[in-house]
Amino acid sequence: MNSDLIIFIDGYLSTPERAKVCSELIDQIKSVSSYKIALLNKYSFSWGLNSKVDYYFNHNEGFMVGFPPQEILDKELYERPYVYVDTSIGTFENWLPFTGVSDHVANMFNSFILTSEAAKILGYKRIFRIEADTKFDIDELKEILKDVALFKDYLLYGERQEGDWAKPHHRIMDMHMIGYSINVFNNFNLLKNDNDFWDLCEQINYYGKWIEYIIPTAIYWQKQKTLLEGINHPGSVRDKYSNTKFDLINNPGGWVDKWKNIPKICKIKQDVNEITNKIGLFYWNDEDNLEIECKIINLEGKEIYNKSISLNPFTWFYDELDLEEEYTIINKNIRNGLVEEFTNKISPHNIPELNTRLIKK
Repeated sequence: MNSDLIIFIDGYLSTPERAKVCSELIDQIKSVSSYKIALLNKYSFSWGLNSKVDYYFNHNEGFMVGFPPQEILDKELYERPYVYVDTSIGTFENWLPFTGVSDHVANMFNSFILTSEAAKILGYKRIFRIEADTKFDIDELKEILKDVALFKDYLLYGERQEGDWAKPHHRIMDMHMIGYSINVFNNFNLLKNDNDFWDLCEQINYYGKWIEYIIPTAIYWQKQKTLLEGINHPGSVRDKYSNTKFDLINNPGGWVDKWKNIPKICKIKQDVNEITNKIGLFYWNDEDNLEIECKIINLEGKEIYNKSISLNPFTWFYDELDLEEEYTIINKNIRNGLVEEFTNKISPHNIPELNTRLIKK
């Protein structure tokens, strides 16, 4: 096919399992498309995939972005998203931590710069980037390729506003697949350290480690300087292409683990007051059936709470206890035969530090 577009698969192929998923993705694309395929691997070993694609690139000089600068925190510029569940008793908030979540954002941003530069050198004008741990439904892939053939400067999926915390100008976009011309990321440079990353945030006026916000904000920043035209599909890409599997292999971390260790221990806010002499125990299940055992032991070693409960998907239960001293809370979560155990200590002194809270009605 004589085309100005190249398909770039992007991934950190650190295990045979990841390489196998990527290999199957390459086969899927080849079965329905004649576009040239390039692979950007952020791991040093190719697993033989270099021979399956038209172009192979390796970039393993990435870094993890650290704690936000205090100046940004003091000015309340840093965007620290949370997930939440609305219930009949109030809203449960699960704030995500400052580190351990999306810390690889600089590496992901760099992949857009690298693929743009590589495509330009190879003589291509447009890129369709796909994350390596994607498994398409073939019929859906054929539909996607119709837009791939037509877009001019960008092909975006998943634009939406998520959470009450998001500012009006903030829009999340799914990064599982995205199209862009080689001009979209002009005026941006490779990020080599934390200072470079926070300078990028200042440049586009978004201070956060979320690539799903960084990329659309960077594109909108560029649109103010350059005429860009394209196709934008709002709404979750998982809803639009429900038979395609995204994020087949997730890295452990704050975002993946946000609903582990159930029940979530939470501080309580009622009216304008934060309550420090009580704790909430929020039992929530957002996946397959979950069995939970929770025990609480006081300083004298006496068991003061014991509950076993089974939750169907997207159901919840709530308990509340007086918090008079330090408690040890032991949770056992069983899902699909997998058993995970967690131990936490909570007291009136450290409850303000919790990332989780219930805003009671």
